[in-house]
Amino acid sequence: MSTQHNSVTRSLDTIDLKYPRKSAYTGYAVQTSTETDQHSKVFRNSNLSESEPLVESFHPDLNTLSKLFAHAAKTFANDDCLGYRQFNNSVKGKFDDFYTYCSYKDVEIRKNNIASGIIHLITNHPQYTQTTAKPDFVVSILAPNRMEWILIDLATRDYSLPTTALYPTLGYNSSKYILELTESPIIFVAKNNINQILKLKQDGSLKDLLFVVCLDEFSKADHGLFEGFNKLGVELIDFRAVEKIGERNLLPSDFNPPTPDTTYTISFTSGTTGNPKGVVLTHKIAVCGVVTARIGFGKPVSKIKSTKYTENRDDKGQQITALASLPLAHIYERQISNMALSLGYRLGMLSEAGPAALLGDLKASKPHYFCSVPRIFNRINGIASHMCERIFKVSGDQLLSETKRFNEKELKLIRKLLREFFGFNNTKYLTTGSAPLDPDIVRSLRDKFGIGFNVGYGMTETFAGMLFGDPFLDICNNSSGSASVTTEFRVKDHSDMNYSIKEDKHFIRGELVVRGPQIFKYYYNNPEATKEAFDEKGWFKTGDIVKVDRKTGEVFVIDRVKNFFKLSQGEYISPEKIENTYLAHDEDYIQQIFVHGDSFKNYLVGIVGVTKENLTGFFKKIKAYPHVDTLEELLKVANQPEIKRKFIMTINGNIPKDHLASFEKLHNVKIMFEPFTAANDLVTPTLKIKRVQIKKFYSEELEMLYKEGSLIKNGKL
Repeated sequence: MSTQHNSVTRSLDTIDLKYPRKSAYTGYAVQTSTETDQHSKVFRNSNLSESEPLVESFHPDLNTLSKLFAHAAKTFANDDCLGYRQFNNSVKGKFDDFYTYCSYKDVEIRKNNIASGIIHLITNHPQYTQTTAKPDFVVSILAPNRMEWILIDLATRDYSLPTTALYPTLGYNSSKYILELTESPIIFVAKNNINQILKLKQDGSLKDLLFVVCLDEFSKADHGLFEGFNKLGVELIDFRAVEKIGERNLLPSDFNPPTPDTTYTISFTSGTTGNPKGVVLTHKIAVCGVVTARIGFGKPVSKIKSTKYTENRDDKGQQITALASLPLAHIYERQISNMALSLGYRLGMLSEAGPAALLGDLKASKPHYFCSVPRIFNRINGIASHMCERIFKVSGDQLLSETKRFNEKELKLIRKLLREFFGFNNTKYLTTGSAPLDPDIVRSLRDKFGIGFNVGYGMTETFAGMLFGDPFLDICNNSSGSASVTTEFRVKDHSDMNYSIKEDKHFIRGELVVRGPQIFKYYYNNPEATKEAFDEKGWFKTGDIVKVDRKTGEVFVIDRVKNFFKLSQGEYISPEKIENTYLAHDEDYIQQIFVHGDSFKNYLVGIVGVTKENLTGFFKKIKAYPHVDTLEELLKVANQPEIKRKFIMTINGNIPKDHLASFEKLHNVKIMFEPFTAANDLVTPTLKIKRVQIKKFYSEELEMLYKEGSLIKNGKL
């Protein structure tokens, strides 16, 4: 275990919460007086003096997630809590165009029944050997977002049962590793993922597994599943049965309540190399995450009536609505969903997976804020741009600069139509995280919709967002804001990679290191990884290269420590930055990209993932119409050197001149359909590419690209 910062922390009950708090976004200052050769001064939120402890909670009485939800359930008992779109067979088999919600009071009853059912099943099973006075085991979940997911999460945490969540796209080996490491005796599974668990059990794994709970109804066709599990000594039951068992064996609501130091969840990182690491996150850490999100996401609320938060309405009196659009297995969604349910908001679930369904869910839920990832915002921006061009005869990306062509009434109409199309009628701001998003896209989305946009920064080890930028800055600079009241940070020098804490008068550059009550303390059963994650002073090493404004403390994430390589001419290359730039500006032609360089070469090559529509659009652009019968033949034509040259010149031409240097642009590519998937284990569950694995997997293709040589050395970059 690491030696974390042990300062005494406090709650927000003594801090002025008049809203909006200007200092929540601006006026951050360097508080310490010492700077070393290796580290900058420490940055702290300007609400805290140098000697004051960091904040742990909104209020001393609300220091666990359980207490936060209990307060919300009591305060907003009859308000909407969890919602979903019902599937309506009478309307051509479509989902309703509205959400059906259950109340906080109903959710409170159901989660108590579920917790009682889980505990009764496990503790009364003859093979379960209890070594503690109170139940102590890990509950696993393998399912996409749905209301049952949240109910299980609420149930387990209120009775001090830690959870671990598996992604539906997680591979065989990673799933096996997580379930065996946690020794989980029960797993809740969507029906289409049950065979994955059955296969693991049939292969002799998961010796601790006693129950598999299906979240969907069974049919006669599922008889084989029951037989398969019964032969292996595992009981297969449905979700409603767990609730009914709990209802008959209901435990007191104060049975085994968590403390701030109780483990809430073990969240496994979607690592790009090796086995995933289990980040142990306590209730204290999770509450800090809610505090940070509340400060960063607070704009929809008109005012704050007290430090215990008894206001869940917007300026029009509507209950604030959120949409759980990101995977609940990811800590990003856990943070913002916990915030919503702690403050009495109503939370809608996705109806189906995929961008097409997301648009329908947005229209049906009309959220007050929308949090997502760059891939989704790139698509939204692309659709909105096409709408502007088709309907308003103006480029969406130039909307702001073209506003002189429109009077105020016309501009309001443009934005009204765009917001209604996407369901952003009530939306006050959009938030991005998980990966970098090009500043031009941020500005473009703010201009099109006329709403705020902020950039968050965090990771699993920090319970997602630990920094949030101001969504309403007049000048969009794409910063992630500065230190929240729950954390402090400094910057470690990396002059060996051309990032220095001293060279620039305005910015400090180097690796971001952080500490505070929102930061995790150790990895589950992994002391070596824990030791490696912290420095000798107990600061967590994020691995992210940042630049920090010396005056305001604003953080800009610019790179990763481990992603660098050099070209033969001595130029440092950051492939992740280059990949994100291409994805931001070439969404019409590129869906996936991997940039590769060699220290013996002076140019870059890459593997590009496209769709049929991407290629069709490109061939139309260059006025070439290959007469082929199959997608394979279409791909073969696209990879002819002369066609590739035109493709590369096209995508390079879409990059603004000041975004990439000439040596950062691609010279040759291999064009493929979906080259990086979970099936070939080349992406993480959160769809980040696994750089080391891709380099090995496509080693022959990359070698051939260099043998083929640069296709554009005679072309203008």
